[in-house]
Amino acid sequence: MLAALFMFLMRYIGLIGAGIVGLLGFYYLFKKQWRNMVICWFAGSIPLVLAGLYLLKNYADTGLMTGMERVPSIETPAEFLYMLYEGIMGEMNIFSTDSNIFMQESLIFVLLSVFIFIRWKHIKSLFQIQQYHIPFLFLFTGMVYFIVIVYMRWSAYFDPLGFRLLAPTTLMVWLFLVGWIAQVKEEAWRRWRSTLIVILGAACLFNIGYKSFTSLQDATPTYQETISEVEEMYNNLPEDSIVAFENIHARYVRPDLQYIKVHFRPYFAEDETYKHFMNRITPNHAQGVYFAVPTFKEYRFHQSFVELMENAEAREDFIKVE
Repeated sequence: MLAALFMFLMRYIGLIGAGIVGLLGFYYLFKKQWRNMVICWFAGSIPLVLAGLYLLKNYADTGLMTGMERVPSIETPAEFLYMLYEGIMGEMNIFSTDSNIFMQESLIFVLLSVFIFIRWKHIKSLFQIQQYHIPFLFLFTGMVYFIVIVYMRWSAYFDPLGFRLLAPTTLMVWLFLVGWIAQVKEEAWRRWRSTLIVILGAACLFNIGYKSFTSLQDATPTYQETISEVEEMYNNLPEDSIVAFENIHARYVRPDLQYIKVHFRPYFAEDETYKHFMNRITPNHAQGVYFAVPTFKEYRFHQSFVELMENAEAREDFIKVE
């Protein structure tokens, strides 16, 4: 119950966690395990109710259920399908989350792993198992999530269809495969287990070990160095000031400030002007309105903001506008 609720609080699509618990309740229904069925349905219903109250609170405060404006997808059908294709290929790539690197090497490695360990009799053993319910519950959950997230992304613009959105489906597919393979007997299990260890071990080595190693060799600032820089930069801002274009770490380094987003494309219907932004904010008890001097994608913001930033002196960290 708490896991499903926390998934929702991290991302709205995380509400599918409550659905998974509910599906498990149907499994217990078919098994006629009434107590477990009721527990699952109760545990799945509570996050749904709390999520509904959260969205209603958003609507009461902002007039929008999700708390921000949702705009239609900007891609053409062909562009959307190509983005989806690249996202799926990236999920099939065990060496990276990018479909443009190591893709051929990844495919060759998987095929070699299967060729080395698996014979035809081991493949036939996969169709001799007795219990399909749990593995296919994982697969069904993954497919439901995939259909929902693709439809949502087709209907509205937000993050690209990359690993951040598609990884839950990939996890469910792997759990389906592992749950299915784990039921084969004796020698077949040892063979399939070796194949899984090699493939998943290589995936962990490249996606965690290799990336961790390269990040240590990188000259970019460490987390502690970044936090120290943000603390120094924001230290002199008065409490309760309004800040736009803030550093993402400032939100927890200086939680006493008010952070406001400037509307920009394509996440909002239009890129607002400087005048519109100043009319929209309500300083109330704010000690001032500041723009952090950022490096942003100029084509997303209105020209009035681009000109304002271009006129800022390079040595300035903030522009005080009120």
